Amino acid sequence: MRVLVIDDEEGIRAVFRDFLEALGYEADVAAGGEEGLALFDRHRHGLVLTDLLMPGMSGLEVARAIRARCPETPIVVISGSADALDRERIEASGFTFLAKPVGFPEFMNAVTVDRRGKRCAGSFTRGGQGPPRTPPADGPLSPDGAGFMRDA
Repeated sequence: MRVLVIDDEEGIRAVFRDFLEALGYEADVAAGGEEGLALFDRHRHGLVLTDLLMPGMSGLEVARAIRARCPETPIVVISGSADALDRERIEASGFTFLAKPVGFPEFMNAVTVDRRGKRCAGSFTRGGQGPPRTPPADGPLSPDGAGFMRDA
């Protein structure tokens, strides 16, 4: 599956990309909403991960624009500063919310579960691709798998 990561922080984009690739996914990264939408229009990703607070388009605006293009695409909105009201708005809009620092179990659940049961035309799974692999021991996770985004 091809995953789109949108975050204005380069270090976070790199950690997510490296982790997703270690799990066997193809990952595209974008530094902001407009760049992310352009990538989505080209590739119709099977999953989108977006930061909530970014310059220009917010993650919620990006998520709504992607949902308008392809209603079946699972979208995860991630934030280290969202309050309970933000979380309620995000989840009421039909998106998954993850709070930073993101723990390994929460990340794996968000990446591997297709909550809508469909994929948009144009998204794909690589042939012969099995379930995600366990990340390498030298990857971005702590030994207990908790809080791998803590230092990003």
